[in-house]
Amino acid sequence: MNFRFCIFFILLLKLSLAHTALHTNTHTYIVRFLDSKVLAINRLTGEEIIISVGFRPLSMVIHRDYGYVVIGDSDCISVIDLQTHRVVTEISVGVYPMHMVIEGELGYVVNTNSSNVMVIDLQTRSVAKTIAVGQSPRAMITYDGFGYVVNGHSHTVTVLDLKTHKLIKTISVGKGPCDIVRHGNFGYIVSEGSDTVAVFDLITFKVIETISVGEEPQSIRIHEGFGYVINFRSPYLSVIDLKNRKIVEQISVDLFVCSMQIHNSFGYVKSTYSKNVSVIDLRTFKVFQINVNSSERTIDCSDTHLYFGVNEKRSLGMCLFKSPYLGIEDFYEYDASEAFTQFELAALQKDYKQAKNYFNIAISYGHRKACAVAFYAFSNALWGATRDDIWEIEFMKGMDFGYYLRLSCEEVYPYDFKLREL
Repeated sequence: MNFRFCIFFILLLKLSLAHTALHTNTHTYIVRFLDSKVLAINRLTGEEIIISVGFRPLSMVIHRDYGYVVIGDSDCISVIDLQTHRVVTEISVGVYPMHMVIEGELGYVVNTNSSNVMVIDLQTRSVAKTIAVGQSPRAMITYDGFGYVVNGHSHTVTVLDLKTHKLIKTISVGKGPCDIVRHGNFGYIVSEGSDTVAVFDLITFKVIETISVGEEPQSIRIHEGFGYVINFRSPYLSVIDLKNRKIVEQISVDLFVCSMQIHNSFGYVKSTYSKNVSVIDLRTFKVFQINVNSSERTIDCSDTHLYFGVNEKRSLGMCLFKSPYLGIEDFYEYDASEAFTQFELAALQKDYKQAKNYFNIAISYGHRKACAVAFYAFSNALWGATRDDIWEIEFMKGMDFGYYLRLSCEEVYPYDFKLREL
């Protein structure tokens, strides 16, 4: 393996940390770097639509009825109509765009290899202005009329006035800043070369604190007052209490984390050489391992499934059943109760199509009462008592029959009237 290939391989692993699933009211969108596609998942029906975009997409932002996909190797932005799920145009930008943010009706594209930020008029879909920043900009946030760009090779953050589109200040931060995330009035800047997270005051434009983390940190995820720092070469996540700006926990994971996603109160961590996913209860910081038997390095979440790479997916509910720390009630309380409530309402209103959609979501989560209903319906189907297509045996395919049998004992009888009516 030559040196150039090693550099490309490491970069490929780290790029998977740059994206996450995006959600609208009806769909989840997953950017797939490896096969240059965007996967659109209908959150009610589970239907999946594959959208071809430019070569090696890195990230996506949503504004109104359009998705803007950043295409690194194609030097462009692919624009997707979210109603038709088709690419309607491509906007040429700078060399190797890595990131895009939207403020009002303008998009700001961070071009890493041309060391600038391009301002895109989203109405005309054209470049309105180009702003020179530091060397190798990697990411950008906006807040209160200003833009903050981290420059990897300049070891700085550039402050832009978004009204005049002029550079107003450049501040030195850690070595090799590669990510910035906002929480309140502060930006948290991850620097992979100095193994630090700098706390940057977005009002005074000053670094007020620098926190040492693990080796070669790549990004930070914010959830309910805590920052979870992904350290590429350390076997743990650094957990920062954002109020006190102190490390409060180191969560053990495998080396070379290449992807982390947060869904509700759980974090899902995939490492490069592991076939396991580390699932973290973010309320307790406890970790359990799920053997997904997948060597794919990228991981994403929809409401009901984990997606690996291009072709693999696992039921989110069935994965979490394997947790030694969490009861089933703990999981459905956070994830499935709303879907099951909507199922009940639709069933009572005899809207059978919607009832089936919401039921599928609830049962994918492993909702206790949904499992009971499924088992009861399955039994009746076998005995010939009911044969409505909503309660076909397909609900049981690939699922753990033992769970339904055990869960049905206490929960099934109150739902007898719904099954008879359906």
